[in-house]
Amino acid sequence: MPIVKTKEGKTVPLFRVLALGMGLTAFGLASAQTVGIGTNPPGSITYSIAAAVAKVVADRTGLQTRLQPMGGQNASLPGVNAGELHLGLGNAIEFQFAVQGKEVFEGPPLKDLRLVTRLMALQVALFVQTDSPVKTIADLKGKRVGTGYAQQRGLGLIVEGLLANAGLGLSDIISVPVANVVRNADDFAQGRTDVMFFALGGPQVREVGTKKGGLRSLAVDPSEAAMARVRTLLPSAYATLVRPNPALYGVVQPTQTLAFDYLLISSLKISEDLIYQVTKALHASKAELLATFVPLGRAFDPDRMAVPVVMGEYHPGAVRFYREIGQWPPK
Repeated sequence: MPIVKTKEGKTVPLFRVLALGMGLTAFGLASAQTVGIGTNPPGSITYSIAAAVAKVVADRTGLQTRLQPMGGQNASLPGVNAGELHLGLGNAIEFQFAVQGKEVFEGPPLKDLRLVTRLMALQVALFVQTDSPVKTIADLKGKRVGTGYAQQRGLGLIVEGLLANAGLGLSDIISVPVANVVRNADDFAQGRTDVMFFALGGPQVREVGTKKGGLRSLAVDPSEAAMARVRTLLPSAYATLVRPNPALYGVVQPTQTLAFDYLLISSLKISEDLIYQVTKALHASKAELLATFVPLGRAFDPDRMAVPVVMGEYHPGAVRFYREIGQWPPK
C-alpha cells in the first residue's frame, strides 16, 4: 500500500479500505486529489445533495471526488471526525448531538467535527396516499409508522418529534422498526406502513407516489406550544411554510413543514487549504447546483453560507474564505 510522509516525518497510508465494500478511499490529508464524501444510500435526498456538491467541487477545483454511501450519519460522521472521509452531510440536530456525544451519538464526543457551510433548509414530512383518511398527524394514532431507524437514529428522533408536534408518542402508534429512510419508503410502498417519512424533494418521494397513486404531506402545527413539544427532542427544529412546487412532490397546498438547517461537515484533520477550495467552489456555484439538483439549487444561498449554530465550530478553511467575502462572523 502506498505511503507518504507527513511534515512531522511520520508515514501514513495513502488509501484505506472502508469496511463497506466501497473500495479504496482517500485518507485524511494523505491525498490532495481525491475528496471522499460520506453520504446515505442512493435514493435519499442526502445522496442527491452529496452528488451535486461532489460535481461542483470536481468541476471548479479539478479535484477528484468520490461518494461513499453508508447506512446513515451514525456511520459517516464518525468517519469524517476521524479524517477517513473529507466531507459528510447532516442536519443541525445530528451535528449538535455528534459534537456533544449525546442522544443518537451517545458516547465520546466527535470533537474534531467542524462545519463547512449551511447548504439549505432541509424540510421533512410524513406522507400518506392522496386518498388516505389520515388528514393530520394526530390521525396517525393507532396507525403503522416506521420507527427506530437503526442506521440513522437521528431520523428516528425526528419522527418522534413530528408525532410530538401533534401530542402523540410511540405508545400511541404501531411501531414498525426500519433500518433507514430508504427502507422506510420501501415498507410504505409495499403496504407495511400507513405513512412514509421523507425529506421534501427527495427523488424517492415521487417514485413511491407514482406507485401509490399520489402522495399528500401532513402539516405540522406551527404554534408555540406544539413546537415546544418538538424542541424537547429536536432543539434546532423550526416550522416553515412550503407552497406547492413541481420540485416538491406531495405538497398539494400551502403546508407548514418541519425544517432543519442541512450542513456540509468536515474535520480538523482535513487541511485548511482543501476546505477553503471547497467553500469557495460552492459559493460560486448556485447555477450549477440548480442544474444538478433543483431543491438544493433553489434553497442554497451564497450570502448565507455562514450562519450561527447552537453548538460546534466552523473549519478554519471555511472561516478563511468567509472573512474574505465579509460573511464572518456569522450574523
